[in-house]
Amino acid sequence: MNSLRMTALTVAAAAVLTVAGCGGGRSDATYEAEKLLFNARKQASELSFPALSGEFLDRAVGSYRAVLERYAGDARRVDGMELIVVSAAMELAELEFRAERYGEARDDFLAAYDLAGNIPAARANALWSAGFISHLIGDDDDARKHYARFVGEFLTPERAMETARLNRRYLLTPVRIAEIEQEAGDTREADRSLKEAQRLFRLIIDKAGTGAPEDDLAKEMRFNLLTVYLLGRRWDEAQAAVDSMKERYSGGAELPGLLMIEARIKLDGLHDTDGAISILRSIVADHPQSREAPTAMLTIGHALYARKEFRRAAEAYRELLDRYADQPYPEIVEATWQLGRLEEAQGDWLDASLRFSSVYTDFPTTLQGMEAPLYIARHYRDAGESEAARAAYERAARHYQRLASERYNETIRVIAEEYLVRALAEQDRWEEAASSLIALPGRYPGYTRFMGNYLMAASIYENELGDDTRAVETLRLCVSRYPGTDLAAEAQRQIERITAKR
Repeated sequence: MNSLRMTALTVAAAAVLTVAGCGGGRSDATYEAEKLLFNARKQASELSFPALSGEFLDRAVGSYRAVLERYAGDARRVDGMELIVVSAAMELAELEFRAERYGEARDDFLAAYDLAGNIPAARANALWSAGFISHLIGDDDDARKHYARFVGEFLTPERAMETARLNRRYLLTPVRIAEIEQEAGDTREADRSLKEAQRLFRLIIDKAGTGAPEDDLAKEMRFNLLTVYLLGRRWDEAQAAVDSMKERYSGGAELPGLLMIEARIKLDGLHDTDGAISILRSIVADHPQSREAPTAMLTIGHALYARKEFRRAAEAYRELLDRYADQPYPEIVEATWQLGRLEEAQGDWLDASLRFSSVYTDFPTTLQGMEAPLYIARHYRDAGESEAARAAYERAARHYQRLASERYNETIRVIAEEYLVRALAEQDRWEEAASSLIALPGRYPGYTRFMGNYLMAASIYENELGDDTRAVETLRLCVSRYPGTDLAAEAQRQIERITAKR
């Protein structure tokens, strides 16, 4: 399981809910419920990653569901039962998330939210987690709905500080909504969400106090405010905030990060490349051990590359590799990739291909590691070297098939499956590409983006293979699998269009 995702999803079943030991004068029903929950926990604790599928997982899931099915109706009527039932619901959802059953996990977090009316910490966690999972699987409309509900219930002026004590990550929820709205092109709603976030952060700064030393919560909110200005492209306000914070935190560990932000303001907002590079070089010189130093060096390379100063850009990338080659920084991957592109542009394909090969060999699960095999294959294809292209596409397919195996988490597998389809399509292997598209929704039912695969496969049958019959069959499969959805309605329109041609 991707550790970053596990860190990001704050599952509070164990941290928030504690069920007392059996006995102690509790009712027979409560005693029996506790025994069932204990058994489910025991089964879940015995699961390791390879066992997070199949019959052992199903047994643990079934044991949690037995608690809910048998005792959820007693949660409000029997003393002590609500805590047991909510614990079971939260732990079930957490287990499903660990097993990458995202759709089921989201549904069960929402069920836990409904059950946890008298347990605010669990209720907040469950609703926020549902939004997080929706965003993770690409269902942004659903994510926005859950996040908006969270803001309305837990981030009101009256409850904001209480929510901050539960988990400070919750305070960024209006920003998450704004990011989703920006990605959807809804700038008006994004600006509204950012203003809501700004009011929230200023409120918390005021309530947290400004004594010396400043409260950590107030400091965090100042950085959150800076995020609001940057997302809203409010450069003057962002620069003023950075200047104020540099003075406030002049001797602290925050300074390299603030300098990095200032450089981004100059690059993205003020288009002052020389000023940005000067700041970035000061980070490398004055704070070489900071986490911002490799990022600063990579940013210098990118800025010079964008200005078409390719020789100086290559020097910056090589300096980054020389300094930090032994560190597992993502900047190493990007610098290697960019050097390959520069070598290719200079006509040195041998060195460039070795760079790209090292990217997918050494960093296979990165986006560059996914892209590199196809990049190499396309080079040979476009150069008319058919045999070399065929061999490169075969290597690419093997690479994606390895990454789509059970050794990797679902996110990696999903991306690899998408790249494998692209590899087939680029070789005009349309039959295989269509078959792969149709198979993916069944293999990854929690990944809603794959629902649209039926339309893509139908398009291949119609336009690439000239087979209207199979196109219609595929579209009908989509209608039957997702009845009542916009996707099914679109599939039905395509059916009617194709059949009208006959």
